Amino acid sequence: MTVYNADFVSHLLPDLVAACDAAAVQNVRSGHGGPFGASLSVYNRDSGALVPVAGPVCNAVLETGLAGAHAEDQVLQPAALHALRDALQTVGRGCAIVVLASSGESCPACYSKIEIVARTLVTDGLIEAGAFVLAYGASYEDTRVVAGFNDEPYHADMAGPLQNRMIPCVRGDGALPVPARVVMPDGAAYDGADGRMAQGTPLFTPEIQAIYTACRAQKKAGVDEPWNLRRAVLYTTAPAVGPLMYAESQWANIGRIVQCDGPVALTEAPDATNDALFAVVAARPYNGPGTAVHVVRVTPFANLAQHEWARLSEAGQVAHYNGIEA
Repeated sequence: MTVYNADFVSHLLPDLVAACDAAAVQNVRSGHGGPFGASLSVYNRDSGALVPVAGPVCNAVLETGLAGAHAEDQVLQPAALHALRDALQTVGRGCAIVVLASSGESCPACYSKIEIVARTLVTDGLIEAGAFVLAYGASYEDTRVVAGFNDEPYHADMAGPLQNRMIPCVRGDGALPVPARVVMPDGAAYDGADGRMAQGTPLFTPEIQAIYTACRAQKKAGVDEPWNLRRAVLYTTAPAVGPLMYAESQWANIGRIVQCDGPVALTEAPDATNDALFAVVAARPYNGPGTAVHVVRVTPFANLAQHEWARLSEAGQVAHYNGIEA
């Protein structure tokens, strides 16, 4: 079990989360996205030194047109993950603790990404089990009340019975010639390949590639709200629906997920089935059996960015743009 010293929990984590919040204030004022920021660091528990890796960076849904371009997603881009691996090799497996700080509680899509990255680092021998910390400030309820973004229904949907989920997951009759495909209501199709090795990230699964390709096509065409895929159908050859493809589909407004036979049957994490990973992401409270991430809520927390969003929203300068409105 990884042991966290008192200074790490009481001082370092709050400082990192506060820095993310400060960056998010500027993000809101600039109009690039919502009131959320994240950073990535490596803490050397022997020396007490902190190695900054990436960020703080912020939510970029409005800027990119991608439904899942949340702050945590932006801080886990390939360049950051490459820098993280370099930092971990320098610090050493026995001393390193990865810290992802976020101004807000991670939605299921971001939490899925964090779990997958943590599991990959453990599998690759770069960190010990339990040496990946996710620290956040504002809870789902804080975010709903203050800023009007309501992520809790997405988690509740994933934690509920399969037959009651907002996105039906069904078995298709035919075979799919590619690992994943998004088919839009107008029939336009966007394929996804496994880009994880080529792109240097465990997060570019075929399903994510297909969803993002569809969003980018809408943005290029000048479609309003390009992150909204308008009840498109996601086809996958995965052996089971994983939490990353499902949660990303929630944000992208996918109407149905269809499992098909195909050339490959890929899982989202290197050490778990999609079903097992789904259960870990959906489980509450945090830090239960099977998780690769240790979650810490930082209190007290000023929540400056969300209050700034609320102020600008009341003045008509910003507006809710995606997800379930509070």
